[in-house]
Amino acid sequence: MPGIVVLEDIELIPVVELEPSVFAANDRSLPSSMYEDMPEEWYRYWLESLADSGIAGLMPVQRGSWHVPTSEFHRYRAAEESPGVDLPKSVEHETFL
Repeated sequence: MPGIVVLEDIELIPVVELEPSVFAANDRSLPSSMYEDMPEEWYRYWLESLADSGIAGLMPVQRGSWHVPTSEFHRYRAAEESPGVDLPKSVEHETFL
């Protein structure tokens, strides 16, 4: 029987999965190849699909993920309600219309 493994410095982060096809405009086409072949195109597809539904400025737990920390929603709402507070732009593409 294997010994007990102790994990240190682990942080659990509550997330919500935002599947892009749920938010994408009907005419938005998928990238032409798999994620492994086109990670930037798939990330851009995710961001633009959310933007199709009016969602911009949310950041996933890591680039290429569909999982958004719930804290992003609190930060996003606070920025919307506070004039002069800008949401961080961690990638160039996130300057939505």
